[in-house]
Amino acid sequence: MTGIPYLVLAVLCLSISSTLAAESGWVDAALKFLVEGNKALQVAEVGKLEEAIEAYKQGVETLPAECDKSFDKKQAQIILSLHTQLGQALSYAGDLQSAIDSFRSACICQRGWSEGGKNEGLNQLASKAYFSLGMAYQESASSATDEGKQREQLELSVR
Repeated sequence: MTGIPYLVLAVLCLSISSTLAAESGWVDAALKFLVEGNKALQVAEVGKLEEAIEAYKQGVETLPAECDKSFDKKQAQIILSLHTQLGQALSYAGDLQSAIDSFRSACICQRGWSEGGKNEGLNQLASKAYFSLGMAYQESASSATDEGKQREQLELSVR
């Protein structure tokens, strides 16, 4: 995979950062870690992958424990982006199970917002999370040596 999707996401995150600057608490901290992770991931081929993973993990740690339906669109974008980007970085590092867990977290949050009518503008980010989750399941299936495990992972990839 190339760094181009991450560059687009970094630009998106930087563009919303000016409108979030006045907010305090978890939003500012999460956005800071998201931008740091995106910058590190863009140069992952020169040894910055672990730095990106650490930044995303720190960003996820700043998030509220629950995906509250009261979050506004920008907050939801940050949450989806952090979970999805962490999953991408973990996948690149070969930690498929952790990547799957991260992608699933993004998908679970998006489902909650979808039910609450907050899905507007989140479809592109949610699509990336769902697509990446399916791809991670398929990759996990292809690396499994047990036929039953392969079948299980492939079935999960199409849910």
